[in-house]
Parts: sequence; C-alpha cells; structure tokens
Amino acid sequence: MKRLLFLFVVLLPSLSYAQFDKRQKGNNTETNDESTSSRKENKEEKEEVKGFDPSKLVISPIIGMRFNPTLIQLQPKVGYRFQERLMAGVSFNYVYYKDSYFSSYYNAIYTEKGRTLGGGLWGQYQVFNFLFAAADLEMNSYKYSVAMVNYNVTEPVRWYPSALLGAAVGMNGFYIKFQYDFLQLNPNYQNRVVSSFGFFF
Repeated sequence: MKRLLFLFVVLLPSLSYAQFDKRQKGNNTETNDESTSSRKENKEEKEEVKGFDPSKLVISPIIGMRFNPTLIQLQPKVGYRFQERLMAGVSFNYVYYKDSYFSSYYNAIYTEKGRTLGGGLWGQYQVFNFLFAAADLEMNSYKYSVAMVNYNVTEPVRWYPSALLGAAVGMNGFYIKFQYDFLQLNPNYQNRVVSSFGFFF
C-alpha cells in the first residue's frame, strides 16, 4: 500500500504536466487557427481595398439659375478619392445666358444670347485642413447671337480650351474655389479670376 501511494505521489506531477501540455497545445492550435483566420480576413480586406471602392466616389452637383438677365448653369462633377488628400474626375459644363434691353442708339430692343457647352478633367489636392490646390482642364464650345428688329446675327460655334489653376477653401464637403485661366482663350474666363462654389457628397 505504501508503495502504491509512493508511486502515485511520484507520478502525479508527470500526469499533471502531460495534461497541462496537452491543453497548452490545444490552446496553441486554437490560437493558430484564430490568427490564420484573422490573417485571411485582413488579406481579403486588403484585396477589397485594392479594387474599386464605391464609397470613394464623390459627386458635386452645381446648378444655378438667375433671372433678368437669364442665366442657367449646370456644372456637375463626378470623381474618385484616390488617396486621403487627392481626388480627381470628370466635369460637364452647360451655361445659357440671355439678356434683353432697350437700346436708345438703335431705338429697338436689343437681345443677346450665349451658350457654353463642354466638359473636362478636374483635380483637388488637400494642402492643409481647409486649403486645396485645384485644377480644371476644360474644352468648351461657345455660341453667341445678337438680335433686333429686322436684324439677327449668330456667330459660328467655336471651341476654346481652358487651363484653370488656383485654390479652394472648404470644410465638410463645401468649398469655394478661385482660379485663373492661364490660356486666356475662353471669352467667359478672360482677364478675371474665376470663382465658383459647391459641395461634394
């Protein structure tokens, strides 16, 4: 009996160690499985980020209207946020202008009409928290006509390129942009700072 008790006391630490070692191996296996699955999930997330991400799309619908004189402005922008600070995309331009007034020189009602149609590429880079560098490369057609009683002149449609460079100030999607056309070919942009405002969502 004493011998059996002695053997039990001697073998007890060995049995306990074997049980502990077995549990530790099991825990290591579970940990390895969890880390492997987490690595797979991270890998899948990285693969998703590498592809097209619809949440990075940005839209800026610029719609303006004015009366006396009449002005209709449609200038939507669609873009993509390539980096945290950089976004770029394409733009569409449509501007209609009409002004009628009495001309004492001709003693008649004088009506001017103008239409701009085109589009281009745009980009914005965040320099500071609220300051952006802004560039718009455009190609627009311009049509102009003048009409009076028994008199009507319509100029042929002409295309004008523009390279608008400047800065934008904004927060939370809203922005005000100030640019200058360095080509100075578009009559709408000549000899002045071009300002615009809008918002991204």
